Amino acid sequence: MTGLAKGPAGFDIANRHARIYGTGNHPLYWTPLPTIGLAAANMLRNPDAVANRAVYICPFAPGSLTQNILLSTLEKVLDTKFTIENVDVAKINENARIALEREEGGKAMKGLAVSNQFFEEDSGNDFGHLIDNEAVGVEMMSVEDAVRDVVETYGPEYGLVEGMFRVEPCEI
Repeated sequence: MTGLAKGPAGFDIANRHARIYGTGNHPLYWTPLPTIGLAAANMLRNPDAVANRAVYICPFAPGSLTQNILLSTLEKVLDTKFTIENVDVAKINENARIALEREEGGKAMKGLAVSNQFFEEDSGNDFGHLIDNEAVGVEMMSVEDAVRDVVETYGPEYGLVEGMFRVEPCEI
C-alpha cells in the first residue's frame, strides 16, 4: 500500500485531497510491502508449497478495500476531511485503449494502469478468487491498521509523486 502515500491510489495525504476514479467502490486487492516481504520469505522457507505456480495474496477481506473505504479510513486516522475530485475513469480507459490501438504504448500506459485498478467495466484487478494467503503465511489485517502503518511510515505530510497522482485521459 505504498501507493497510498505516493499517489497512485488517488490520495494526496499532505494536502488532504482525494481523486476518486469512477465510483470509488471497485474492490482493490493490494498488499502492504511488509506483508509481501513476509510472503516472499515464507516462500523461500517452504518452496515446495508454491513451486511452479503463481501465488496471489491480499491481507484484507474480500470487498473490504476500495478507494471510498481508504478515503473514510484516512479521514478517520488523520481526523480530518479530504476534498474530493471525481475522475472519469471510463474516459481514461477509452483514450488509453485508442492510444494503444495506434501503437502509442507510452501514451497509453498510465491510463491503462489506472483503469486496470479502478474501472469497474474493464478491470484486470479481480483476484479475489485466487487469493492463497495460507500457502505463504499471510494473515488478515484491517484496512485501518494498514492505513495507520502507511501514515506512521511516511508521515501525514509526505509528498506524493504528482505524475502518478494526477492521471488524466491521454490526448488522442
